[in-house]
This record gives sequence, structure tokens and C-alpha cells, in this order.
Amino acid sequence: MGGSGFSHDIMQAIAAFGGYFGSKLATQLAMGSANTGVAGYMGNAAATAALAIIAGIFPPTKKLATMIVAGGAIQIIARVLSDNTAFGTLTSQLGVGDYQMQNFVTPQRLNDPLNSAAIEIPSGWGAAPAVVVSSNAPPAAAPMGTSGYNSAGMGRGLYSPAGIYS
Repeated sequence: MGGSGFSHDIMQAIAAFGGYFGSKLATQLAMGSANTGVAGYMGNAAATAALAIIAGIFPPTKKLATMIVAGGAIQIIARVLSDNTAFGTLTSQLGVGDYQMQNFVTPQRLNDPLNSAAIEIPSGWGAAPAVVVSSNAPPAAAPMGTSGYNSAGMGRGLYSPAGIYS
């Protein structure tokens, strides 16, 4: 883990990402709906410290603790800016953000892409079974403002309404 070179740089980058995302995830898991405001920021700091202490205990990862702290600090700064500045308001309206970890399916098909980020849960995942339309049924009309393109008629498109199959 020590030394220099490309592999050392890669390990430091992984540690920084681990500090960033690890502190975010650990705080959300521990605090749940209380993860807001100053209490949430303190939770991120505590999670970052815990991750750095754990990394500092084991000799192979001892030198990476500093990068874990750096990643956690960047996450806290980004969160404060997102929560309290116009930049955060702007980015929240762009439609980009975290994946819904509890519903991480591939490919991700949205139930109502124009109005919601809810992801269609495949049948067999504990959700209600999907409605299958007969293959003899005429294709559904495309929503207004879309081209109706659906991969040259091969299966259903990525964003077609739930339950409509070709």
C-alpha cells in the first residue's frame, strides 16, 4: 500500500471515493429520516471518522485513512453547498442524482419518466406482477412530444409505459 507509483495513486483514489460514498451511505443507514441539516452533517463527520479509524487499525490500509477523511470532507462540503446555496437548487432540478439504492435494477425503466423517478420493479421482486398485453394487441400511441421510437420494433422501448410489451 505504501510507496509511489500508479497503483498507489489508484488506491488513494479508491480510498477517497470510499470516504465520500461510505460516509454518505453509513449516515443514511444510521440516521434514516433524521439525516437532515446540521445533525446530518455531524452524522457524515462521525461516519467519516469511523471509516478512517477502522482503516487506521489495519496495517495495509493505515496510510489510506487520510484519503478517506479527504473524501468524507468533500462529501460534507458538497452536501452543505447542495442544501444551502442556489447551486444545490439548480442541480436538484437537472434530474441527475443518486440511483435509488433500494431499487437498483438493470436496465432501469421508469414508471412515468415525465413526472416521477420511480423505477419499474420487475415481476418476481415482491412487487405486483406486471400486466402483459397480448402480442396481437395494436401498439400503444407514443406520449405527446415523443417520437414513439422503440428500438425498431424490437421489444419495448426503455421508457415505454409499464405493462406494454410488443
